[in-house]
Amino acid sequence: MTTASCDHDQRKIDNIELRYGNAVFKVFFRKPIASRKHDILYHLHHFYELHFCLGGSYVYTLENKEVTLSQSQMLIIPPGVNHSSLKFHTSDNYIGFVFQFSLQRSNDSYDFFDYFKDTLDTSAQKAILLPMPLIQQFAELSTMEAPRNLKSYCNITATTYTLLFEMFDAINNYSSHIDMLSLEQDPENMLFKLNGLVNLHELSLKHIAAELNYSERHAARLIKQIYNSSLTEIYKENMKIDQYLMQKNEKGNHQDE
Repeated sequence: MTTASCDHDQRKIDNIELRYGNAVFKVFFRKPIASRKHDILYHLHHFYELHFCLGGSYVYTLENKEVTLSQSQMLIIPPGVNHSSLKFHTSDNYIGFVFQFSLQRSNDSYDFFDYFKDTLDTSAQKAILLPMPLIQQFAELSTMEAPRNLKSYCNITATTYTLLFEMFDAINNYSSHIDMLSLEQDPENMLFKLNGLVNLHELSLKHIAAELNYSERHAARLIKQIYNSSLTEIYKENMKIDQYLMQKNEKGNHQDE
């Protein structure tokens, strides 16, 4: 395990190694960015790159689609995905930072690799809403200087270890410890749009998530919180109601005859 300060490329904490069973992370942080002064041309990485937004908004181009990142949101860019960003797509009040890591499988008997890998891959390339306090804690961590002694190294490693787990927990278990609706930028508009999509009856969760610019996990949790039912359960209940009304109509028509 090595650590170093790399001011030439804005890195503050370099190559912190974390192990969760057989899942091995090597973590890198960069300084918070107050604004984009230059265009970032198409490029790719061989590691995961996470963008966090503390304020304002920012537009990323990933392969052939655009994703807008707003306050309290995170974007996961997987290894091998071409991406770029243009400075004129950045709001004047944009504040964000980047968190990078590689993920590898080891031979440890505790098999957690698939949990982390599946979460990353299913939540990637979409704006993911996170609790603002969690993003702020990541931001504080990203401003720390590279550790200069054993004590500071242990402190940074322990903090990173905890925050990384909390991030995955937040992605997978929002409704268990946070009111997702309270984190929406425009909850009334979002509710109106979601209700319209759900009432179309035939849309898949994937389609609804795309319309809301959320991951499928995020959309599913939001639907569960608002309707207290899964999308499948809602559709089944709506089908029962439709069948009942249809039978009632047919019975009324027979009586009229």
